[in-house]
Amino acid sequence: MRKSFYIFNIALLFSLIIFLIMLSTIGIETNKFNDLISNKIKENNRFVSLKLDKIKFKLDIKKFNLFLISNDPEIIYKDLKIPIKEFKAYLDFFSLVQSKTRINKIEVSTTEINIKELKKIIIKTKPSTLNSFVSNNVENGNFILNLEMYFNEVLKLENFIARGQVKNVKGLIKDKVYFKDVSFNFFADSSDILVNKLDGKLDGLSLKKGNIRIKSHE
Repeated sequence: MRKSFYIFNIALLFSLIIFLIMLSTIGIETNKFNDLISNKIKENNRFVSLKLDKIKFKLDIKKFNLFLISNDPEIIYKDLKIPIKEFKAYLDFFSLVQSKTRINKIEVSTTEINIKELKKIIIKTKPSTLNSFVSNNVENGNFILNLEMYFNEVLKLENFIARGQVKNVKGLIKDKVYFKDVSFNFFADSSDILVNKLDGKLDGLSLKKGNIRIKSHE
């Protein structure tokens, strides 16, 4: 009897290990959360439509977080398709146990986007100084964005972190002062915008590995 109990526990432990390995590597395909996530996004922004095709339920073994991942999802903002490469939604474990699924964080990674495509998106967003500068002064370039959005219990945005890379930007500042071949990495949250590894040419001057920090107004 004791031997059988021992063998059962070993088999159970082994099965659990195999399950965790599969969950953290391959994942489990599911469509249970498709409508939940799409509807929650729609509730908080009526201009955004999210369509998730294949979703995998996976485990971040390092942080021991459960998340849903979907590649090449369809995100429409005011009838304009946003080129998204990967979508992740991190879930609260205890909310799953209570059958009241809560999303703690959403991560979105884009493909490489041309500035001309960005201008089409900017036209449909709230006016700002940065949007106006990009629309009127930047002629060309490409960028990649990785965005993390943190939510409260009712999926209201509480904070965000944006990281990315901008490459081969060309444009005009003012009065025939041109910039070209501008590339840099950036990091932004609700309080700061940090630019590093800034390279490029400004009206005949060369920029090498520059750094800029912009403090948001409180």
